[in-house]
Amino acid sequence: ILAKDARLSATDIAKHVGLSADAVARRIRVALSVGIIRKFTIQIDPAKLGYQPYTCGLRFKSMEKKHQDRVKEFVRTKSYVVRAMRSLGKYDLLLDVLSTSTDGYYEILTDIKNAFADVFRNYETWVGYKEVCNNPYPPALDSR
Repeated sequence: ILAKDARLSATDIAKHVGLSADAVARRIRVALSVGIIRKFTIQIDPAKLGYQPYTCGLRFKSMEKKHQDRVKEFVRTKSYVVRAMRSLGKYDLLLDVLSTSTDGYYEILTDIKNAFADVFRNYETWVGYKEVCNNPYPPALDSR
C-alpha cells in the first residue's frame, strides 16, 4: 500500500490491512529503522523529460577493495547515474544511466573509461526504449 501511495496516513493504511493505526505506524517506524524501507520518494518518467535510459555492463581487470571504493565514489558523484549494482557473472558492475542523446551517452562512457583507465576492460550497452514494469514492491516480497 505504501509503494502505491506513500502519502496515505497510518489510519488509511490500517483500514486496508486490518490493523490499528498505531500498529501500522509502529511497523513503518521499524521498517525504516532497520532499512527495509530506505526512503519515501517520487517516481518519474525520464522519457517525458527527454531522457533515454541506458544500461551499461562494465568489466574491470580487477575489482579489489580499493577499486570498489573508487567505483562507489564515482557513481555517487555522477548526476547521470540512476542505479549502480555490483554483479556476479560476465559484468562486474551494471549502471543504469540517463542521457538526452546518443552522443551524450558516449560522453558518459568516455567519462567512465577515463576514470578507470587503469582497470577498465570492456563494456556492453543496452538501450531501454519502453518501460513495461516498474514495481517498487513486487508481490514476491509478500511471501516473507
